Amino acid sequence: MEANDMKLVVVTVGFDEKLPLRGILKIGIDAGDVVMLVYSKTGGEFEVKKVEKAVEAVKDVISKTGVKVVDVVVSGMNFYGDTTTVLRALREHSANEVVAVLAGGMRLTIFEVLIALLLRHKFSNAMVRVYVMREDGLYDIALPVEAFYTPLTPRESFVLRALYEKEGMKRSKLIDIVSHETGLSESMIYKVTKSLAKRKLVSLEDDTVKLTELGRLVYEAIRKD
Repeated sequence: MEANDMKLVVVTVGFDEKLPLRGILKIGIDAGDVVMLVYSKTGGEFEVKKVEKAVEAVKDVISKTGVKVVDVVVSGMNFYGDTTTVLRALREHSANEVVAVLAGGMRLTIFEVLIALLLRHKFSNAMVRVYVMREDGLYDIALPVEAFYTPLTPRESFVLRALYEKEGMKRSKLIDIVSHETGLSESMIYKVTKSLAKRKLVSLEDDTVKLTELGRLVYEAIRKD
């Protein structure tokens, strides 16, 4: 299936349907979207029935919207095999936007889905976000997958540190100052700044350079005291 304008919502499900449903409803689903339920039937008869009941409850709510639901059942006993299963499902239901609600299910399954999403993002053009929330629903945030995978070249790290000290300036003025202080050409600073913006580490809104919240997190990781 070719990537299109649909949204793929990947949801891990465990013994309880409340958190997965809360995440789905918070994100919102529209006609043409696909909801992918990832779960494992590992355990005894009691555990399996609880998972099946939660899955059916989620499906029952989604069925009222007319949105397509896809089941991805993993073993819960084979990390590489399960991650491969999820990757194949992501490829089969390719979408330009992928949102993951990792609110239910076994920790192993959640980790398998996260690794599959990281790999899918690395080798495709899909925009991938991971939705996380408090159990009581008082706080939630959708993190770009770059929050978990942000490799920077030495030059990008160098420029990000320089931008942190001078953010809020107009891009042309900032590039001129950073170029003068670092010895890098203005064209190189411009190129690296665009790269950082593409990685969601820097915002160029209104032609003003600011670090995003993710950019600040990365800065804290690479800063030199």
